[in-house]
Amino acid sequence: LDAEILRLEQILQTNISPRLRGVRFRAIPLQSGGNVLLIRVPKAWTGLHLVKLNDSYRFYSRNSKGKYIMDADEIRSGFVAVETGYERMRKFREDRLEKISIGDTPLSMPSGPKVVLHLVPFSILDPTIEYDLDLLTGLESPLPIGCDSFTHQYNFDGKVFYRPPRNGLTDTYVQVFRNGIVEACADNLFDASKKLLSSYALEKYLINALNNYLSRLKLLGVAEPFALGVSVIGAKGWTLQIYLPKWGGPEPVPFGSQNLIVPEIRIDSYEQASHTVLRPAFDRMWNAAGRECSAHYAENGDWIADARR
Repeated sequence: LDAEILRLEQILQTNISPRLRGVRFRAIPLQSGGNVLLIRVPKAWTGLHLVKLNDSYRFYSRNSKGKYIMDADEIRSGFVAVETGYERMRKFREDRLEKISIGDTPLSMPSGPKVVLHLVPFSILDPTIEYDLDLLTGLESPLPIGCDSFTHQYNFDGKVFYRPPRNGLTDTYVQVFRNGIVEACADNLFDASKKLLSSYALEKYLINALNNYLSRLKLLGVAEPFALGVSVIGAKGWTLQIYLPKWGGPEPVPFGSQNLIVPEIRIDSYEQASHTVLRPAFDRMWNAAGRECSAHYAENGDWIADARR
């Protein structure tokens, strides 16, 4: 039985592209001896999967008569549907960033620049899916960026967790939508007196936040993959704070764009390390400051938890 499961796993790994994730095997023993092998294949949200076998490459579908090889029109329609799904996710992110930029947030926030993280599961392509947000409570609550003392409330979109407001304003919140989307927004990483965004705080708190949010989505049963978006909005003229005495190099230049919107990063598995996933986004922020890449990473790719290295 173990050898048969291994054989099937190897077929899935080497003959299906993109790889099917989350396939589970369960052996059900029979009274007469032997086993029935139950294979559970989760719905794939990444579109078509290519079957490679003996130098042949084919796409299959299924109807009432069984499986069949898809023709060119069906394959074209399948890829169009995938691209439409990506556009839906991008449009959602664009709409949310526009609302945040004009102050249309779940709770009132101070004016000024903000860091925004979006985590969007591909499963939003099914509009019927909703998750039980009551599971996000107590120690299982998602943490707002840069905050460990918070409260929460339900709202029309789902459930929002936030630092208790001062003078009617909160500086950080995380909104969990009923369909599994996570939106975290914070302005507590900026030094308004010097117009600086701390590179160390940006990377440390986003790595911690992504770890936290992925663990909460796993608790809810949200399936991979995800699209991750990192943005800094309203930041034109602000500067990334870099510890020059240690790193050397030229002074960082002020951000020349009002909004720094990093293209979506795909997360295929819960097992991916958050610091590795986020590195392209951090490098882009350092690029915006005139530097080659983030200096918070070691040569082996580990993130160094030291503000001054």
